[in-house]
Amino acid sequence: MKQVVKVRPYLRYVDDMVVLDCDKSRLTEIRSAVHERLASDRLRLHPRKAQISPVVNGLNLLGYLVYPAQRRLRSDNGHRFSRKLRHMAQGYRAGRVEWDTVVASIQSWIGHAQHADTEGLRRAIFSQAVFTRGMGQETTSA
Repeated sequence: MKQVVKVRPYLRYVDDMVVLDCDKSRLTEIRSAVHERLASDRLRLHPRKAQISPVVNGLNLLGYLVYPAQRRLRSDNGHRFSRKLRHMAQGYRAGRVEWDTVVASIQSWIGHAQHADTEGLRRAIFSQAVFTRGMGQETTSA
């Protein structure tokens, strides 16, 4: 990007790329140059994801919606983790899942989620999480 297309403010992570510029026509030129460069390697841009949009509309990147003043976790991420937490609680109750596995999964998701404005979401998800092992044993909340 820096040498061929002459773009300095950009972000690349695995197969995702973000290019920033104040000029919409310059962004259109950059997208065309990237398209041509990828075509030479028999690759292509995703037709719906290669968008040019103002940053105030937010950017869907790495599981977050990124806005100039805040980051929000994509809603599907919270729903998916909530479902996973319920299944882990059922597995733990039945003895199919170990507590160390539950803690590792929870800590991993919290590590991702805390990079966005998610305090309320985390409280809501974990207020419903109850982990018990077998019948009549002590209850441990996550």
